[in-house]
Amino acid sequence: MEIKYSIGRQNPELIQQAFAIRKQVFTDE
Repeated sequence: MEIKYSIGRQNPELIQQAFAIRKQVFTDE
């Protein structure tokens, strides 16, 4: 969890992209 938050602070765009991809995968199912 700590690593995720650290990456999120440095690359918030990366986190948003990951969530967007997750949403697409869940939507396909």
